[in-house]
Amino acid sequence: MSVPEDPQRPPPETLTLGPSPQNTLTLGPGATAPGQAAGWAPGAVIDELYEVRSILGAGGFGSVHKVYHRAWKMELAVKSPREDRVSDRRALELFVQEANTWVGLGLHPHITACYFVRVLGLPRIFVEYMEGGSLSDWLRLGQVKDLKAVLDMAIQLARAMEYAQGRGLVHRDLKPGNCLMTPGGTLKVTDFGLAKVGGAQDVPDAAPEPPEGAKIARVREATMTGRLGTPEYMAPEQWYQAGKATGAADVWAFGVILHELAAGGRPFAMADDEPPDAFYARMLESQWRYEPPQGMPEGLARLIVSCLAADPARRPQGFTPLRESLEESYAKLGAGPYPREAVRDTPLSADVLNNQGVSLADLGRGAEALRLFASALKVDPTHPGAVYNEGLLLLGAGRLDAAGIIARLAQSAKARPKDWTPRYLQGLVLASGKAGPLALAEFDAVLAASPGNPRAAAARQRAESGSGTDRLEFFVALPQGAESARMTDTAFQALLARARAELEAGQWGKAYQTASKARGVQGQDRSPQVLDLIAELGLRGVRQGLKAGWQKQAFAGSGPAACAGVSPDGRLVLSAHEDRTLRLWELGTGRLLWSREAGSGAARAVGFLPDGKTALSAGADGTLQVWDLGSGARARELPGHAGPVNALSVSSDGRYALTASDDKTIWLWDLAAGGRLRSLTAHAAPVTTACLSPDCRRAVSGGQDGVLRCWDLSRAELQREFPGHVGAVQASAVSADGRRLVSAGADQALRLWDLAAPASQPRLLLGHQGPVRGACFTPEGRFVLSAGEDGRLIVWDASSGKRAWTFEGQTQGFSSVCASPEARCAVTAGKDGVLVWELDWEFSFPESSDWHEGAQPLLESFLSRRSFASGPGEAPAWSDAEFAGLLTDLSRKGYGWLKPEAVRSRLQSLSGTKEKGHPRGRLLLLSLAAGLVAAALILGLLRARRTGAGGAFARRESPADRIQPAQPAPPPAAAAPEAALPKPAAPADDMALIPAGPFLMGSSAGEGSPDQQPRHQVALAEFRIDRLPVTAAQYRAFSEAKGRAMREQPPWSAGDHPVVNVDWEDAAAYCRWRGARLPTEAEFEKAARGGTQTRFSFGDDAAGLPDHAWFAGNSEGRTHPVGQKRPNPSGLYDMAGNASQWTADWYSGDYYRRSPPRDPRGPSEGKFRVVRGSSWAHPPEWNVPAFRSRSEPARISDTRGFRCA
Repeated sequence: MSVPEDPQRPPPETLTLGPSPQNTLTLGPGATAPGQAAGWAPGAVIDELYEVRSILGAGGFGSVHKVYHRAWKMELAVKSPREDRVSDRRALELFVQEANTWVGLGLHPHITACYFVRVLGLPRIFVEYMEGGSLSDWLRLGQVKDLKAVLDMAIQLARAMEYAQGRGLVHRDLKPGNCLMTPGGTLKVTDFGLAKVGGAQDVPDAAPEPPEGAKIARVREATMTGRLGTPEYMAPEQWYQAGKATGAADVWAFGVILHELAAGGRPFAMADDEPPDAFYARMLESQWRYEPPQGMPEGLARLIVSCLAADPARRPQGFTPLRESLEESYAKLGAGPYPREAVRDTPLSADVLNNQGVSLADLGRGAEALRLFASALKVDPTHPGAVYNEGLLLLGAGRLDAAGIIARLAQSAKARPKDWTPRYLQGLVLASGKAGPLALAEFDAVLAASPGNPRAAAARQRAESGSGTDRLEFFVALPQGAESARMTDTAFQALLARARAELEAGQWGKAYQTASKARGVQGQDRSPQVLDLIAELGLRGVRQGLKAGWQKQAFAGSGPAACAGVSPDGRLVLSAHEDRTLRLWELGTGRLLWSREAGSGAARAVGFLPDGKTALSAGADGTLQVWDLGSGARARELPGHAGPVNALSVSSDGRYALTASDDKTIWLWDLAAGGRLRSLTAHAAPVTTACLSPDCRRAVSGGQDGVLRCWDLSRAELQREFPGHVGAVQASAVSADGRRLVSAGADQALRLWDLAAPASQPRLLLGHQGPVRGACFTPEGRFVLSAGEDGRLIVWDASSGKRAWTFEGQTQGFSSVCASPEARCAVTAGKDGVLVWELDWEFSFPESSDWHEGAQPLLESFLSRRSFASGPGEAPAWSDAEFAGLLTDLSRKGYGWLKPEAVRSRLQSLSGTKEKGHPRGRLLLLSLAAGLVAAALILGLLRARRTGAGGAFARRESPADRIQPAQPAPPPAAAAPEAALPKPAAPADDMALIPAGPFLMGSSAGEGSPDQQPRHQVALAEFRIDRLPVTAAQYRAFSEAKGRAMREQPPWSAGDHPVVNVDWEDAAAYCRWRGARLPTEAEFEKAARGGTQTRFSFGDDAAGLPDHAWFAGNSEGRTHPVGQKRPNPSGLYDMAGNASQWTADWYSGDYYRRSPPRDPRGPSEGKFRVVRGSSWAHPPEWNVPAFRSRSEPARISDTRGFRCA
């Protein structure tokens, strides 16, 4: 067993980096530190613990890597200095000492957390990884929009510096680039103390100030040696004696930043080609005079002037008065008190002290490390890391043996029964002493308590093989500590559970506020769980603005792409590429499903049919290609244009397609008959863009002549021209209500047109610096997305014409952009391939209401499409599924708060006819008579061109079913009958028989929610139900057999976990495949009760719940393998907890008051399906058999699965 040397006497010729003899760095001329370049390449794994993900940056200071900490399960940024910055022992020790002061700051909401410093070849600083860019980026992109935002940023920065200076730290390089941002707008200062490293050393305060000539000479020397900071933010005294800079220098830099926030530029600007010493000489001549610009608020100007006093003694003494003044100014804005909570100054935690000790131990400064470990144990006497690390140093000094360390760790384990760390560390000590079986037992215990623990798994493997066990390494603690981390996670999960409960109760605004609080928990700002919940809540609200955005994903190996589109259900992305391929991807995972040759030329445009099973492409060869998405087979090739096709638009009902071509024509296609319906000719140059209006009555086209044209499709007549663009019109889109048109051009501009006001002038949107290649509306039409060759993706407010957000950095540019159905993300195509961008929206939540006039055009479009399907002279018809689709469409477009029954009533009032018991709601559209005359004309044209179709359109028939394949034999995967598909084995003992008979359903008065009441007797026929929920592996087999894309499962999931992230139709399709169905709500409750009438199926005492269910109190925030908990009296597992489950029934809050006494099957229609059981994220009281909740059929959640009956 190798242990550290005596901490009192480190070897003079080497620097001990750790307890192993191999971990030494010889310091001398030309020595190369191990691991500086080699070993830290992306993809490498360091010490079996740190996965190197990417290089975030490199410069004069050194490099920054993004790594994944396997044990902590979080991403970190690792800062490594250049080798010449730490080329001798003094420089190395200074670097670690300065970085350790950053570690010593502990955790603060406005300081980037520095977790620890390790000497791994080179000294490396492990810090919090931030994705929101820097304040410099926000300023450049115009994200600090008003005085309120200016003061918010300034107060956050002042609070950070007040805290740091209270702990004796001077930053020395305060600037917007060192202020990192979260997407939600939280500012965190980074790189504390590092400006001093490798620069001028501290000089005594009494050192005389040099003459002016000497000052300039020192500046020139500092410039040549790279010791200078950032010139435009440096205080006068910092230029010639950097080491003499005090906290007053940070106050100066704060003043510069405050001016930049308020005025948009720096007060002392250095020319691009101006050397620093020349800039300094110029500033000396001006005596650093500052004049606030006109129009700046007086109080703010006065504050900046005080910060920028040339004499340090005349500046504000510290950041407390600055922070107080700014908070007072914020309150005067009328926005109320500053909303961010102040942080109390707390002593350093045991974790921080432990990690500081590890840094010094790595340097061989054992005596100082021992003092820090002792301090950590004063704060927390059983802290396992400090117990172990102190023991290693004492072991190396001969003052403690291995048995002593193990005994101390045993006491720690006894005091912390839920913490795996002490037993893991005991295992390390035992393995190093060749006590293999005992070590394996400890590691097995850890893996049982913490499944998949990477540290324990790797240590166990080494112990079993006997390799590498003689090396003991110091242990770094997760900065918040295991208990603190658990508390944080518990708080996050509790907030999520509360928000879900509020969502289920219809308290959408309240749920949104709770979910926002959950995002405020450290490290959870971008948690997929909370973002999914907010997206679901957004369907009940109205989109107000974009809070933040970031690049979420780049599809690996996608290569240059001409365009990309998202399927109507938001699951799939179809992209067309320059190599003449079409590729189908899963949006959630970025997984490539298939790649096919697009034909004789590269595709330039793609589109999905509403069924999500069929897609279209068109391109260089002039043909329209029809694709079966399940098999990737080309179902049909429709020849037509005499030149390349540049644009493609599919009608919302999937019956028609519009194409635009270089041959100067636009064609309307009948997808039912598989042929051309009408050709539109008026362009004198190639047509570059075309789109259909939502009601399919109009089309818009644009060409290289810079003119947009609007067409009446019923007469094939040109209605209106929109001149204005200089050069080609590259993209166009019509809003969901049909009232707005956006166009994008090669002239770097977008134009917003009011289709309802022909004489009005368009609104000009300027922000791109190159041709704009793509544009689209968000579903509700309030925002526009544009993408250009300049590499900018811009989100615009369509009402004001202002930029809401700008994404930059893709230097090769974009060729198209589209939004997902709920605008949760944007998908771009371009030279950089297919990229996905997260859109973090802000919502408001109106009270649930009967009607809003803004929804009228959406209902009219719906009725118009249904009228087309029914034929002339017939009333429109729709199914329950189509009405549910309308409700989903309303939710996506900002009207999810309308009551479903009121929407149905409005449909009736539009026709002046009342529904008379017809199950499919046939209504006469008297109010749309004029529109239907036009529709009838189109229908007549369709019939005239159709061969063998006969009569009106077959109702409910998918266009994909009517498009015949080009070859006589259809692809097997696309056309095989259901019975021919392989079925899974379903032995009888996989299901439990529930005998016929009555039971009491629901809750008594005073128990549960109102929709669980009243308690009533129900009689059911005999049925069978799965003993276990459907697992991810079982559902995957179904997906592969059906050629159906499976949604991404959570990162914690495995094949034996319940499948989640399935919508209602996914669940129903699986059960049909098995020859089964979803259970009714009544069947589920009877099966869950297991013949009992107690509160829980196992009795009334909630103390037994952990033995029977996974819930928020014991799940550790994830699902678990099915069947791990005790079954209920009917032999069924996981009827409560782990994952809630879909049922067959529609939901109604008062259904129990009117349900039939025998075999109830729920209401005949509705907006929500009933969900039964609770989940891993829900509180214990939800685990009663009577508990019921609801969800839209199309909604997915990582808390919801299903079983069959």
